[in-house]
Amino acid sequence: MVSSITASIELSASAHPQLTYISAADILERAEAELSYPVEFADPASGERVTKALKPDTLFGLQYETERGSRYRFFVVEADRATEPYTSRHFNRKSVLRNVLQYREYIGLGRYKQHLKLTAPLLVLMVCTDRKRAERMQQVAGEQSPGGNAYLLFQAWTDFAAPFRPPYPNTALLHGQWQRAGHAPLSIDRA
Repeated sequence: MVSSITASIELSASAHPQLTYISAADILERAEAELSYPVEFADPASGERVTKALKPDTLFGLQYETERGSRYRFFVVEADRATEPYTSRHFNRKSVLRNVLQYREYIGLGRYKQHLKLTAPLLVLMVCTDRKRAERMQQVAGEQSPGGNAYLLFQAWTDFAAPFRPPYPNTALLHGQWQRAGHAPLSIDRA
């Protein structure tokens, strides 16, 4: 699923004269970093600070050629196949809530800038196999960010639901609307 997501975006970007796809390998090599990163955050049940590794499924960037010159935006991908609960009493288990809290620390507080040596924005693409799950995940994000959350983006790609069949590239991942909690939808093909 992760390969299909990034291949869809890379193929769509290659057909767009103002876009250049930047691979995870290039980003990580430049930063001399690994994708996994320890993130300290508060357990909502106890308030205790815990540290857990944040492990996105992958990373990529887009270079946008504009009238003002090159602009950049980077993305981590979370491919959700509905194997994790929305919440869990045991914070050792990965959940949607834990992911949201970790990204609030990692992106919301700008920790990614030092980790990946980036100055451009970093967004999270949450790709779900079910529309209702994408909506519920967006709701969880909104509950944790009452003023809205601009960096968690949600979209469903139902071709990965049962019964599975290899999908064709999905150009909507680049050109379509990504939903955000408390913010207008965003198309990532525009700077």
